[in-house]
Amino acid sequence: MEIRLVVGLGNPGVDYEATRHNAGFMLIDRLVARLNAVPCESTRTYDLWSLSDGARKIFFMKPLTYMNLSGDALVAFFERYSVPHEAILVAYDDIALPLGRMRIRPSGSAGGQKGMRHIIDTLQTSQLARLRIGVKTEALAHTAVVDFVLGSFSSDESSTLLPVLELAADAVEAWFDLELAEVMNRYNQKAAETPPP
Repeated sequence: MEIRLVVGLGNPGVDYEATRHNAGFMLIDRLVARLNAVPCESTRTYDLWSLSDGARKIFFMKPLTYMNLSGDALVAFFERYSVPHEAILVAYDDIALPLGRMRIRPSGSAGGQKGMRHIIDTLQTSQLARLRIGVKTEALAHTAVVDFVLGSFSSDESSTLLPVLELAADAVEAWFDLELAEVMNRYNQKAAETPPP
């Protein structure tokens, strides 16, 4: 049976629910609801949902380790499940991308995102597909990075974010059936064509 894993990065707990750093969690919530994925496991290090069509099983993960130790959740997952690195997609917030944008890449550096950096360092590979959700606004220029990413989206920012999360969810679904290069060509272009906020 083919297995795929979608990991959305964030911080657990109600205090972080609406923060910019939880954009990855928000995408997992959207995918789980859209696809009727069912809870299948909750551990000290992650919450997990899944869906299966008989030939394929797809897992959706929220690490519970807090952002900076996200790699620990994947290590714990791999103790129970065997998933090749090319079957993993990691979604997270990115302060280098403007709010209202998203971008899919097959590999690369963490770009300063500490959760992704910990995953790369822990798994000892940068060959992991990632979906970056832009959260950058003008406020970043006047705010410390930590305070910015742990700050909540305003109502206007949330209105800008929602269609991007929908497009990101579409891209993840496409990735279940298409090669990553085709998903990138299709959805990176769509994201670039989205009118700026």
